[in-house]
Amino acid sequence: MPLTNAVWKHYAQFLGEPSTGYLVKLKEHPEGQYDIAQYEDVPWKGAVTLATCGFSDVPLHMFRQELVLLCYERFVSKDLILMLAGVMEMVANSQHPLLQGRVLVPWLNDESLMENTTMSSLYSAVPTYFPDEFQIMRDAEESIDVGWLIPIHRSEADWIKEHGWEAFESRLVELDPDVIDLTRPPIV
Repeated sequence: MPLTNAVWKHYAQFLGEPSTGYLVKLKEHPEGQYDIAQYEDVPWKGAVTLATCGFSDVPLHMFRQELVLLCYERFVSKDLILMLAGVMEMVANSQHPLLQGRVLVPWLNDESLMENTTMSSLYSAVPTYFPDEFQIMRDAEESIDVGWLIPIHRSEADWIKEHGWEAFESRLVELDPDVIDLTRPPIV
């Protein structure tokens, strides 16, 4: 089964049908483009899951990956989609997958990721809001990892650099912040 077909099948099983989609041009992509699908009320009512589809066709050092970003519906905007597409371009250019614990600072200054938030970085995590089986697609020609991009504050990015990603994830479990609220206060 071609990779993109396997991705759509996997998403249908865990996310349902997308409410809308966005076509993203990417010169590093073998087909020149991939999709970002929007799933409403996933993983719960009022939430939105944005999921790349076809990004796994971009080889990342023998690794295949799709990414999801979760937020509340009120945060979905053209700005958010452009930010996500920009991050995918950074990943494709680097040819390195986003492994758990990686922090991305897409801009050189403390500029926020997008309008309506003061967060300026992204944290790569395991998609814990979904069943364990969601993380790895095994029915494709090759296994495809699904990573979760969590918007974080600059202070959190700095804290991760000093204390490590395992300590940050322990803080997330301990404090249980609403990580899909892009206006949440920093936890450190």
